[in-house]
Order: sequence, then C-alpha cells, then structure tokens
Amino acid sequence: MTKFKIYFFLIVLFLQGCSSGSEYELRHGSINDSGIDTCSEYFGISPVSWSSGLVCTLVDWTANLWGTQQDGLYGRDALAARGDLLKFGSGLAGFDYTKMDQLGKPLTLQNVAWNENGSEISGEIWDCVRDNVTGLWWESKNATPTSMRYKGHLYTWFSSNQSENGGYAGTEVGGSCIGVIDISKCNTESYVRAINNASLCGYSDWRLPTIEELMSLAHRGRSSVQLGIDTNIFPNTSIEWTWSSTPDVTCPTCAWDITFNKNNLYDNIDHKDSAYSVRLVRGISKQYASNSRFISSSGTEDSEVFDSLTRLIWQRCAVGMN
Repeated sequence: MTKFKIYFFLIVLFLQGCSSGSEYELRHGSINDSGIDTCSEYFGISPVSWSSGLVCTLVDWTANLWGTQQDGLYGRDALAARGDLLKFGSGLAGFDYTKMDQLGKPLTLQNVAWNENGSEISGEIWDCVRDNVTGLWWESKNATPTSMRYKGHLYTWFSSNQSENGGYAGTEVGGSCIGVIDISKCNTESYVRAINNASLCGYSDWRLPTIEELMSLAHRGRSSVQLGIDTNIFPNTSIEWTWSSTPDVTCPTCAWDITFNKNNLYDNIDHKDSAYSVRLVRGISKQYASNSRFISSSGTEDSEVFDSLTRLIWQRCAVGMN
C-alpha cells in the first residue's frame, strides 16, 4: 500500500470515528455494484466454446473488443478484485458493511464469523448492519425461534397509510410470528411498529425497504449454490421471498418482493395476502420514481441523460439504436 493510500485510509477512519450515524448517512448515498467481478467470453472459431467465471484481468480481450464492456471490468467490484478499493468496513466484492451492536455502535471485532451462542463483545453476533456505500442500516436476523427477529417469521403485506399503499391496505390478519401486539396480525406494519417500540440498535425510525433498496443487497456474482447476498454479513437470510414497501401500480392487491435464494435471485410481485419474510431498514429513502429524476441534454441523436439520483450519466439510446 502506498503512503498516499495509508494516509487517506487513516483520514477515513478518523472521520468515521468522529461522525454520528445521521451525519454518516448524509455523507454517503451512492449505489452498490452488482457483485459480479468475473467475465465471460466465446473462444475459438469452429467450434465456438463459451467460458464463464473468468478472471477478467487474465483474459486477452484485444481480439474480442465487446468483451471489454463487461460488468466485471468496471466499478467497485473490479477495484476490489484488483486490491485497489478502500473500505470503511468489510464485505465481499465491492460491498462495504459495518456490523453494529445493540446500541448502534460498531463492533470492536468486525471480522469474526456469526455464532448464535456468541456475544457482541466476542464479535460473534450483531443486531444491525450499516451499508457504508448507500448509508442505509439493515436489521440482522437470528436463528432463535423465540426471538422477534427470527429468520423464520412470516408476514402479510399491510399498510394503513393511504398515500403509500397503492390504493389497497393489504392483509392485516395472517402470517406467523411473535413479538407483535396481536400475534394474529403478523403483518409488515405490525412488525415495523414492534421493532421501533424495541428501539433496535437505539433507533425508532425503522421501516419496510423499497424494492430498489432491497435490490442493493443482491450479490449477483455468487454461485448457483449460494444465497445471493453476503452471508458473512447477513447470516440467517431467509430463502423465502422478502417483502418491500413498494406496491405494484398495475395490481392494487400486489406489492414487490425479492428472493435471495440461490438460483432465483430476482424481484417479483405477489398478492399482499402472501406470508413472506421481512428485513427492515433505516436511513434516508431515495426517491427512485420521480418526474424530475432524469435530466436530458440537448436533443441530438447521441445525447445523454443525467440521473440526479445516482449521479450517473447514461446514453439516451442503447448502442446501435437511434
């Protein structure tokens, strides 16, 4: 590591230690990379063979120019693969997480594996996770059936807020859980209320995440036999679908969800009476759907569009299109 990197890293640690949680959330609001840090390519002429899972930097792309545009060659994941990405915490690929204790403070020991019978002092359990890229805080799950945050509890989708429920509140009675006021009402709203009453990690502003926020946890570089999330940071992740707060505009009785289950890493819509898993979030919610989000440049054939949310600049048309 160069002297510049060492000095920069020390400054980062200093700033991290001197900032409050709310200040940290305001300073960091980027988007996560996909988790894909390998490449794929056709080789040969006749017959042609397809290879995937290749180390991008070890492949000669000079004869395959389209290959240099692959995901694994760019972004945080590529920097991490090259050893050039500085992180506040830890995480696979370009992901950067910090494990937090019950008071909302970083664990002293950050690189210890989860142990259901461990302690926060030993670094073996943690109540929350802070995403150092997006600034969001995430609830941790456990494997204790008597815990309110047990990974196996299921909830129906329900929101009494008419401005947010898409025109249909959902299903109030259903699911299976403990810890809510009325265990016959194991729904998303009752769970949010229960977690906030308990002041998880010292905060009472927990909420159901949007579908875009949930998707920011997706590690799409994992193999087909692994959960599509960093399980070192998020142990006890359910293989069930996980509810988001986002209702579907075409189906009032439906809402969006996601699964991190091995071969099925994608988002979907389901009816609100379905009983699914929940992982709560806190932090500044980004307005992904907004009429003012995208700002276009002059209307030329090759003009660009600025995304004010992600700060990315996009080509107006896909390559080869007018």
